[in-house]
Amino acid sequence: MEVARVSKKKRVQKKVDKKRGISPLIATVLLIGFTIVLAALVMKWGSELFRSTTTTQGCASQARLSCASDVEIELLMTNTSSGDPVVNTFNAIITSKTNRVIDGYWVILYRTDGTTRAETHEYATSIPAFQSVTQALALTDGNLARVEVIPNINYVQTDGTQCPTECSEKSVTFSF
Repeated sequence: MEVARVSKKKRVQKKVDKKRGISPLIATVLLIGFTIVLAALVMKWGSELFRSTTTTQGCASQARLSCASDVEIELLMTNTSSGDPVVNTFNAIITSKTNRVIDGYWVILYRTDGTTRAETHEYATSIPAFQSVTQALALTDGNLARVEVIPNINYVQTDGTQCPTECSEKSVTFSF
């Protein structure tokens, strides 16, 4: 019985010896190869992320500079109400005072009680350089205290990238 056990152990040992793994040299080469490929993928992803972030931020900062230096508007208001006590109508005359086209604007109506009109609206009407646009406005159920207009521009970089920007620092207000 003892001899049978020993011979069985030898047979198992021989089977184990026949199942050889890859050599340590090949394993090292494979690990180095995988590491290089992974590093290349991470570098490519990182550089594209960095490039897109700097392009976006660069465009936004150039648009802000354009707002600060190239945008100036003036606001005049005329009352066009027909005596209706419920609906007050006005014309807002918005004038571009520089050679920059204003691509649109926000109009915010403030009531005398301090609240804003629920339908504060963005208008996509462009205002050509040194020209005016008249916008009809209506306020129901309340008296108008002031009107604020915030110009919008669509800054285009030399590479064609567009940056729509709200020039809130250039807003103008007309108070009644």
